[in-house]
Amino acid sequence: MAMAQLLEFHGGTEEQYHNLHLEVAPDGKLAPGALFHIGGPIENGWRVVNVWETETDAQTFFREQLLGILQKHGLQPPDSQTWWPVDNLMK
Repeated sequence: MAMAQLLEFHGGTEEQYHNLHLEVAPDGKLAPGALFHIGGPIENGWRVVNVWETETDAQTFFREQLLGILQKHGLQPPDSQTWWPVDNLMK
């Protein structure tokens, strides 16, 4: 079952988001297992919503790609992470 993921990066900036996005997806394509991605500003930070084919796909991406890129740029992992099952996804 597809799973939605909400991430919040308190203190995150638009510049950081775009720099990470260029490194994570230089070709503009989603990571394997990712179905949907959006990101935007919130008060005091940045919010990202992803939809993954499975939660395992997301965990693999985080462990094998995103965590190293965050560390390379001196950034912290998300402050909060919420998951919920996706019943319907329209694109």
